[in-house]
Amino acid sequence: MSATRCQLRWAVRLTAFAVFFTLFYARQFLIDNLWPLAQAPEECLCGGENFCFKGVDDDGHIVFGRKFPCTEQNLKNMKKLNLLQSDIDSTEEYQHLIGHGWQPTIVTYGSDKVFKLLRNLAGNMAKYYPSAKIVIYDFGLTEEQKTEIKWWCNSGRSEFVMTDWPETLLSLGERAYQFIVLDAMSRFDAVIYADPTTRFKFDNAGVSVSLIDYLFKIKFSFAPPTTLMTMTSQTVASITHKGMYEYLPVPYQATQMTAMSGKSIFFVESKYTRELMKWWYLCSTTPECLAPHNATADCTQLTDNPSKNVHCHHSAESFWNLYEIAHLFGEQKAAVRYDMAPRWSEITPSLVQRVDSSRSSMLRKLTPDRVEYRLDEREEQLRLPCMGERPWYGWFLEGKQYETE
Repeated sequence: MSATRCQLRWAVRLTAFAVFFTLFYARQFLIDNLWPLAQAPEECLCGGENFCFKGVDDDGHIVFGRKFPCTEQNLKNMKKLNLLQSDIDSTEEYQHLIGHGWQPTIVTYGSDKVFKLLRNLAGNMAKYYPSAKIVIYDFGLTEEQKTEIKWWCNSGRSEFVMTDWPETLLSLGERAYQFIVLDAMSRFDAVIYADPTTRFKFDNAGVSVSLIDYLFKIKFSFAPPTTLMTMTSQTVASITHKGMYEYLPVPYQATQMTAMSGKSIFFVESKYTRELMKWWYLCSTTPECLAPHNATADCTQLTDNPSKNVHCHHSAESFWNLYEIAHLFGEQKAAVRYDMAPRWSEITPSLVQRVDSSRSSMLRKLTPDRVEYRLDEREEQLRLPCMGERPWYGWFLEGKQYETE
């Protein structure tokens, strides 16, 4: 009798499990296919590719932004980076590869100016992600620093030749460093971009429980495959120059959402991420988009009115935030898919506040109590076995210990 009851309970559980997955995939099919996508107008095309970002206006209608420069070099580089529409459509989704045993690849940049911060980032990662690989893109390291990096825990240096890319990037200095994500995503299925000032504070070694929870949400499409991991205390409007809205149009109300920091970003290979990379490439190589006239990161006066912000601008960080807003409130209303809000007929302050609160709740475990940023180079350096000095037999092993290429 007890055996029969046990079999019945398992049958009920399996049936409930099957129903859940059927409903889940039916839901995804309806969301992805019920509403036809608006096609870009003819004047937005460049070699058959859409060069006008699809945004949304204050009334919730789909609008296209200003056309990015249609040049042969842009098309050539987009093909090289697999960012053409045919590449995006054929991108394999890698969410299913991420499980409890996954360890991230950390990508960051290094220069003589930030080397001390970079050294402490490597030590921080070695403590909390002992199996993680750290890839450091070289933006001006000295020969002595290059040699030292060879003896850091699981760390390796990667060349990034700026002359291979549009000249406009050279004039942007550090504001262009996040361009390395484009190269990293062509080499790895999932990465965490970490500014040299990033310090993780997980209580347990390995992948944190909160990160596993987020990975679970990604795998089942309850969160986007790319996310900014920490929040700021400013609004998106207050850190975004009004010139960027010409290329990335979003509703006024939505710019009142809390701005996310661009110092640490989690990327998982997917159609969504590759589409994001396309627009990041076009914006980062267009000075009027990434760094509009008179834009400055030294913000002494902030305003929450997007039409009046003609100075304060956080470049890459501003881009990531506008892209997320367009995704949440745009054509397919992703905020509904992520269960952040019910379907709406108009974008209101209360709707924006609800979405902002839901997003904050989801990311709370990953924010102030889990990640911090250190600008003080005098912070205590972690002393770990694999962060030691070059051993006496280093001449024999040099270049072989933690190579990434």
